[in-house]
Amino acid sequence: MSFGDTNFIGVANADKYKSFVDEDWELDSLLPHFGDEIKLYLIQSF
Repeated sequence: MSFGDTNFIGVANADKYKSFVDEDWELDSLLPHFGDEIKLYLIQSF
């Protein structure tokens, strides 16, 4: 996946959001997780 200068700002429900990011993360692995968490209303990104 090729992206230019990409930035994210988000708000999360810290009590329920399931974080999984480590030092070797890639955007391809984050996007599906963000989508799932957004559908559950646990995060909102801008």
